[in-house]
Amino acid sequence: MGRCPGLLRGGFAHPGWVMASGDPPATRDSFCLLARLRSSNHRRTNEYDMKRPRVARRRETGLSEAILLLTLMLGNSQAGELTRLRQDQELTPQRLLSRFADFAYELGDELQDAETFLRRRRGDCDDFAHVASRLLTQRGWHPRLVVVMMEGQTHVVCYVREARGFLDFNRRALTDPIVPSDGSLEDIADKVAASFRSRWWTVSEFEYRNGSTVFLESAFPPAPLPPAAVGVKTTAAALAPPPPAGSPETSVTAELPQGGL
Repeated sequence: MGRCPGLLRGGFAHPGWVMASGDPPATRDSFCLLARLRSSNHRRTNEYDMKRPRVARRRETGLSEAILLLTLMLGNSQAGELTRLRQDQELTPQRLLSRFADFAYELGDELQDAETFLRRRRGDCDDFAHVASRLLTQRGWHPRLVVVMMEGQTHVVCYVREARGFLDFNRRALTDPIVPSDGSLEDIADKVAASFRSRWWTVSEFEYRNGSTVFLESAFPPAPLPPAAVGVKTTAAALAPPPPAGSPETSVTAELPQGGL
């Protein structure tokens, strides 16, 4: 356990202001800043404001301290969550996704930064995939961001090579959230589209660089057969190569069962 030295100056030590040694530096600095504010207010009150009623001075000082402490606590809560995720020695792709089980879905036009997403506890698929990719990369995993474009909608997932599957924000509350995949873009797109009961028309691997989206590789579904060929039986004669020039015509006949038709 440790105490900020500033808490002991000016007689403002408080038994509740004790911080564990593992607290983030930002948290410890916040309490130190609050202690310095209290000392500053105390000196300023003694030197310049002794004519004002004591009750009014205490009320204003207490209000300013409460506002500062609330602001610091709200500002550090998001950093604390990100720090806890980074320091989780048992972090795995499945464990990571389960940490977002109670997050609310909220479609956004812009990508949220990690701190905002964790603080608000709401966002969409690319917010989650972005955070998951960062955290897993820092822990030594090899994730890939994949975007699947379908008819009327787009979805982003995070494929993890070691897990042999991808993380999908839509499956965050499931007991077995990882979707098995061989890692090919086509296989990921097939499974994502199936979950939406839709068809995909392009899939890409990408990454974020300095706030911009950079596409690394793309794939497209196989070209469909021409409409005239759909449902038409192909005979052996149609598949036979044309006879050489100058040779008598030959024909390919299908062997019939004994007894005829």
